[in-house]
Amino acid sequence: LVVPAAMFYTEVEGDDVIKKKRRYVCCNMFILLFFVVAAIALSYPFLANASMPVFEYSCDQWQDGDDVVPPSQVGLSACSGFEETHLEMKVGFDVYIIAVMCFVGWLFFVVFGGIGLSAVPLDLILEYTDRPKPIDEQMYQQRRRLLGQAASLLMVQADSLQGKDCDLA
Repeated sequence: LVVPAAMFYTEVEGDDVIKKKRRYVCCNMFILLFFVVAAIALSYPFLANASMPVFEYSCDQWQDGDDVVPPSQVGLSACSGFEETHLEMKVGFDVYIIAVMCFVGWLFFVVFGGIGLSAVPLDLILEYTDRPKPIDEQMYQQRRRLLGQAASLLMVQADSLQGKDCDLA
């Protein structure tokens, strides 16, 4: 609940159009919870069945205790045959919720983990190449002079715009 609420709040943090940010976050959280609960309530009756493949042996005789049979041959010597079947069972609601959360977490990990693993080396390389580099005093004074000239030109343009604005008003 904290992560979606934080995401909704950061969406409207700098937005001046939305005056009541807490109400906006609460409304979005209720809408999100409504859809999540509806999806789980609709999918639980249809997807809560588990099917496990098992081997069903049909044994006609008991194994004697004196016989020395390797463990891999016990089923073949005592039982005439086996049949592959499926054991059907309905899982509880708590197990279903855990399975849904595991699936969603796995899906997010696959999507965002794959992006992150490929993006981290590139980000580190770009961060290294774009790092600030030291400059000498002469270069610093030259850049300072250029910035000062640009700032004074902007101030002149701002004064002229203010004069035009006063003429229009």
